[in-house]
Amino acid sequence: MLLSEQKGERTEVPLVSSAVVLHEPYIRVSIVQRMVALPAGALSELRPKCTGSRKQWERFVAMQLTAADVEGMEPVLRRDGLAVIDRHYNSFAAYHAGQANVYAARNNHGRLVLRYADFQGNRLVLRTQNPAVAAEVMEIGHGETPNDYLAGRVALTLHEV
Repeated sequence: MLLSEQKGERTEVPLVSSAVVLHEPYIRVSIVQRMVALPAGALSELRPKCTGSRKQWERFVAMQLTAADVEGMEPVLRRDGLAVIDRHYNSFAAYHAGQANVYAARNNHGRLVLRYADFQGNRLVLRTQNPAVAAEVMEIGHGETPNDYLAGRVALTLHEV
């Protein structure tokens, strides 16, 4: 199994593009930019909470964070860091009580954004840490559920010190 391979004292996850995070259920070797080493057990205790169809997706992927990705989300996310996405968590339920989840989500333009997400009255609201950056409000498309817009929860971030 490519995803979350255990290698002795570490776990590895594939680093992929944002388009892969959103659209590719299976991670082929040809779309992996590199493997990211994490401490052993870094992901083993994480609880999934996803829709049935998403359970078939490979669970963990990492993405490089760019300035555009973190716009409005600093200091929660920092440019040039990595985000590990748990694609088996596309529920609006808070993972930690009283703390909002940061999601990899599909926005109005069909691209991946990293945002807080709420579902209110058949609308998906994607908001940032910085209240000066406008939230995106989207009507849920015909035949879709709000969870379809969530690629997964940002489970872990890595930054160079």
